[in-house]
Amino acid sequence: MPWLDIGRLLAALAVAMAHLSLIFKLGWNDTWATVALSWFFVLSGFIMAHAHPDCRPVRKVLVDFWLRRIIRIVPAYWIFLILSAVWFAWGIGQYGVHWFQIAGRPEFLTFDIASSAYLSDWQTKFIDHFLFLGAFDEASSGRYLFSPPLWSLYSEMFFYLLFPFLMPLVLYIKKEWGLSLAFVLWLAQGVIIFVCVEQLPNRDFVTTQAIIYSNPLVRLIEFVIGILACHWLSSASHLACQRLRNPIFIGMNLIALVGIIMIAPKIPTPFNLYWIAVPLLLWNILILSQIKFTFTRFSVVAGGSSYIIYLIHWTLWEMAHALDVRIDSPSVTLGLMIALIILSILLWLFIDQPVRNWLYVLARNHGLLNRRNDVDKTTG
Repeated sequence: MPWLDIGRLLAALAVAMAHLSLIFKLGWNDTWATVALSWFFVLSGFIMAHAHPDCRPVRKVLVDFWLRRIIRIVPAYWIFLILSAVWFAWGIGQYGVHWFQIAGRPEFLTFDIASSAYLSDWQTKFIDHFLFLGAFDEASSGRYLFSPPLWSLYSEMFFYLLFPFLMPLVLYIKKEWGLSLAFVLWLAQGVIIFVCVEQLPNRDFVTTQAIIYSNPLVRLIEFVIGILACHWLSSASHLACQRLRNPIFIGMNLIALVGIIMIAPKIPTPFNLYWIAVPLLLWNILILSQIKFTFTRFSVVAGGSSYIIYLIHWTLWEMAHALDVRIDSPSVTLGLMIALIILSILLWLFIDQPVRNWLYVLARNHGLLNRRNDVDKTTG
């Protein structure tokens, strides 16, 4: 599914551009970043169901699946988390709390740091992040301490932990009911969001971010929606797949996505964050999964580098802000984005991909992986 890899690259760049605006206070509409994050979550469920349709809670299968997910996600995450922590520790050591202003860290991500023990006990918080426990931190800046976007990876690992137990349940569902159940789950997520917001004492962005937007339990629904969509697609008729490739359907989907992104800021929180776009994102993923693409090598590079872009962009933007880079023209923005893409491709080619492939071979030689097709598949 090469177009899904290209979609991952575009989504990662959308997040990077939104965060560039956030750090440099450019005032751009950053709704596309929240939409892109939902796209990633729905895609994860879709791809896991496609790549591991027989996954179930049996010891040998669990070891195989979880080890593949660890090899895919963890090595690069640990490397760049350590680099982000070094950047954080150096800045705090040199400038104290004032470092957050120097780096351009938004206030809603640092609102309680000065009055907390994070600066003196950041090593403990680092261990939480190292073990993917940051998403279950209290509603505070602690979960965003080193590189704020990494919270989504904590949610991803939570999804992967549950996937072998979810997939057998999905297989009991009639395939033709997949999309209908996905729609019901989407509505249920909306109800959960609404109820949670009504219970919040203060409907500001910080509490919404912690309780709803970055809550793995709430975002799990998007993951399951992706699983159900793949379950439906596996039995879809040839005519249904042809319709997904219809240029009119593709155009309608793109227009609807752009429209959602444009009007979302005017919709009351938290629905403007991500929820209203989920059905369109699912439609988009189904379309992209059916479109043929000739230049597969490009799609592999796009998919592989997208993960690195997501991992490193925030720290790079903070470094650029600390160096007093001025974004006063589109050419500067373009230059920063090109530099991010080139650096990410190089890191993927010479660090991430070799390390992962070496770990795949090592695990296979020790009999820990069930299948031998361990070629680096960026989407899977």
